[in-house]
Amino acid sequence: MDSIEGEFNLYLPLLVPVPGRENHILVYKTESHATISMELLRSHSRGISIFGNIGEITKLMLAKALRTILYDGFPEPFELKVTANTESKCFTPSIIVGAVAQLIELGSSVYEESFSQDDKDEIIEGLLSERLKLHYGIGILISRAMRASASLIGSPASGSTEFGSFSIYAKPYGVTRISANPFLDEGTSDLLAKLNSYVLVQHYLSVKDSNELRRRTAERGINAAIHFLYGTRVPSEGVLSPDSRTRFCLYKIGEERR
Repeated sequence: MDSIEGEFNLYLPLLVPVPGRENHILVYKTESHATISMELLRSHSRGISIFGNIGEITKLMLAKALRTILYDGFPEPFELKVTANTESKCFTPSIIVGAVAQLIELGSSVYEESFSQDDKDEIIEGLLSERLKLHYGIGILISRAMRASASLIGSPASGSTEFGSFSIYAKPYGVTRISANPFLDEGTSDLLAKLNSYVLVQHYLSVKDSNELRRRTAERGINAAIHFLYGTRVPSEGVLSPDSRTRFCLYKIGEERR
């Protein structure tokens, strides 16, 4: 039996997911944590079981991602037992990135094979964007942030810039579901991609300067653009973040703990 266990910060991706665009993504390191442990047992058949207090949608997506590695990446049959605990039912992309990174490390120790950071990022991004249908770039940007233990902004094509190892307070308090991705003409896509870059920079500057009015204005911009694209309700406060192919989670950032 081989095992691994780790606790890590959860990371919050902010963006307006413009279909077909590799737009910029802002990833915040948050004060929230997850603990994940894995046991890999040799078996006559492949299988995976997941325990813990993560939400049902998160559990299903996590199982799909880990099953892909277990079935397609391991030459021998193994049974994988996972226990994942967190204080939140959201942060799904971050939980999956952390768990996939652990399974890659566990598999590397079993087969004495090493992977470069670029290889790991490519595996993580492929699972999140191709298998789980999250917006392209979320996986690789969260992976970079988690590896650096820092907040950052960037895109898959242009790289990323770290801007501090501080952690923000981010509390999920609502979920909004969507049914389909929109079809956009080239001009509208360009406009929304530019708007996305602008509001993300404004949000980062508002957190950096502790400017609550500027932060709320940037969050209204993000939420309004997501409403335009996906028909979501525009919340009176908080900011929407993609959590799966069919839902956004709503987060309060910088609020006092209760």
